[in-house]
Amino acid sequence: MKKSTKLGAALLGTALVISPIVMTASPASAATASKVVAYSSSELTKNGFPKKPNVEGWDPGTAVVTPTKAPAGATISITGKAPNYAKPGQVISLQRFFPSDKKGSGDFTDLGITTTIKKDRSFEILADLGRTGSWGYRVGYETNPGGGVGGDFIGFQFQVTTTAS
Repeated sequence: MKKSTKLGAALLGTALVISPIVMTASPASAATASKVVAYSSSELTKNGFPKKPNVEGWDPGTAVVTPTKAPAGATISITGKAPNYAKPGQVISLQRFFPSDKKGSGDFTDLGITTTIKKDRSFEILADLGRTGSWGYRVGYETNPGGGVGGDFIGFQFQVTTTAS
C-alpha cells in the first residue's frame, strides 16, 4: 500500500511539472501560429496597435506600456487605471494578435497572463514576452465570456517589439 501511495505521489509530481508545458503548447495556438502573416510596426499601427496604447475603447481609462522594445524574455510592464464602468475585481488578460492576412484579419490568443482591477481601479501586468518580432497585443475583458451573441471586448491595444537576446 505504501508503494502505491509513493508511486501515486511521484506520478502526481510529474504531472504537475509537465502540465504547464502542455498548456502553453495547445493545439489551438499551434493552428493559429501556422496561418500567421508578419506585420511591420507601421502595419500594426495602421491596424489599431500603436506603440502608445490605443485607449479609445478604454476611455476614460489610461494605460502605459514600458518598454515597447525589449529582448525576448525581458519583462515589460503594463499599468494604468481602468475606466469607471470596469468594476474593481474584474479580471483582465493579455492577448496577442496573430494576423492572417494583410487586411487586418486575424485571431487573438490569450497568453494566460492576467491581473485584477484594484479598488482604486489601478492595474499592473508584468509579462515576459518570448516571441520575437513586432506584435499587436490587447488587455481587457469580454462582456460575455464564453462566446455567445452580444459580447464585446473592453480594453486597449498596443504593440511591442521583441528582439533576439
